[in-house]
Amino acid sequence: MTHRSDITGLRPDVTGVFVSLRCSGCATAFEAYQPTVAGLAFGQHACPRCGAVSEVAPEDFAAALDRFLPEERWEELVRLTGEATRVAESWHQMPELRSILRHRDVELGPATERQIVALIAAGLNAAARGEGPA
Repeated sequence: MTHRSDITGLRPDVTGVFVSLRCSGCATAFEAYQPTVAGLAFGQHACPRCGAVSEVAPEDFAAALDRFLPEERWEELVRLTGEATRVAESWHQMPELRSILRHRDVELGPATERQIVALIAAGLNAAARGEGPA
């Protein structure tokens, strides 16, 4: 049986959100990774204690965003994602890299752009929070 989730917190990541949930079966608090699709999170997560399945519905996720994610933090994530996209679309344009990133006359740089946006955004996000190598 699936239950609606009680979302008690959010910790955004570049490709999804770590959602703090409270099990409706046994009241155990746990965190689950919630991928997002087009900005909406939805999914089912099993309680590690009793196995009850909690569902994160899009409307519950949207309400949790309003409660737990300050608008300025959201705007910062959008800005960092835009900056990461700019870097991902340009890094392989350097002549030195362009010649290395060829295989059988196929340029490999453009094919990696979308795949590396999340990695670059995660690095920019960590740097903005003061994390990373000292």
